[in-house]
Amino acid sequence: MSIVALNVFNVMMALYMFQGLAVLELSFVAFRIGSLARLLIYVFVVGQLFFLLSAVGLIDYWVDFRQRLKRWKMSEKSRNNEDNI
Repeated sequence: MSIVALNVFNVMMALYMFQGLAVLELSFVAFRIGSLARLLIYVFVVGQLFFLLSAVGLIDYWVDFRQRLKRWKMSEKSRNNEDNI
């Protein structure tokens, strides 16, 4: 039984890691991070902080970071458009 539970845990951690990667990528787009910095952050985060990225994915399930980042980016665009008028 413990083997099954451990396998379920590993699969869920991998799924939440992908959700955490989606949050990370959207934050890169929102904050306009360059490609070299993205590469360095990906190598560091995916290689070293796998559990932190999985925790971000798990928390995103309730907090919905991606939707908040999209709203923030849209409000920033509208402020920039008002400034240019």
